[in-house]
Amino acid sequence: MFKYQTNPLEKYGPKDFTNFNTAPKIIVQVREFKAKIHDCNLRLKDLEDLMADLNAKLIEQDMENATRLLRKKSHSLRERLTEAKADLTKISNTGNEMEGNTTHNEEDEFIDALKDEMP
Repeated sequence: MFKYQTNPLEKYGPKDFTNFNTAPKIIVQVREFKAKIHDCNLRLKDLEDLMADLNAKLIEQDMENATRLLRKKSHSLRERLTEAKADLTKISNTGNEMEGNTTHNEEDEFIDALKDEMP
């Protein structure tokens, strides 16, 4: 690509730039070259925009995947929490049922042990 940029204009020397016969040809070639550069810059801009859109879509997809995984994890934690709550309710009910079945010291120890285990 570098040779294409220099070869067309290398054939002209200082005398050609002041010659009225070749100067218009040089100007036309320079303008054509400038138009090609402008076109390439526009294409590069389009590619940059396309890459930015693609990057945004990838980030959005990653966020959707992360949200889906977090939803599954929260559902699993909710199930564990429900099971733990049911177990704690059973323990609490058992403690209430046992009230009065033991001596006062043993009951206090049992209640203290329940309090240590329950949040």
